[in-house]
Amino acid sequence: MDIIKDLLFSLPFIQRVYDYGASFETHMDYEGQKKAERVYQVILTIFGVVGFLWGFYIQQLSATVYIVLTGFALSCLIVLPPWPFFRKNPLQWQPVVNGSKQTKTQKKNDSKKVKK
Repeated sequence: MDIIKDLLFSLPFIQRVYDYGASFETHMDYEGQKKAERVYQVILTIFGVVGFLWGFYIQQLSATVYIVLTGFALSCLIVLPPWPFFRKNPLQWQPVVNGSKQTKTQKKNDSKKVKK
């Protein structure tokens, strides 16, 4: 497998395409997830109502289905990629704590286990 990978990455075009694809952000923060869910719900609701009304007006179920599927495709294009407006509130992670330090509650729990 490594031979094939090395052979492919020896081609400059493949390496550039791989580097370009690896440069994309693949995460979405919690506020972005909330916003994406809301956008998805609004788009599907609007297209569902419009599709139902239009299909009822022309008495054609297929028109309703096409309109709803169009709304679904549009919502997928808007919601599925992690667009920059879904990544405006990054999480602030806590700093790494040294693994050898124990908290007071951990020490108390350890001493209780030994007493039994």
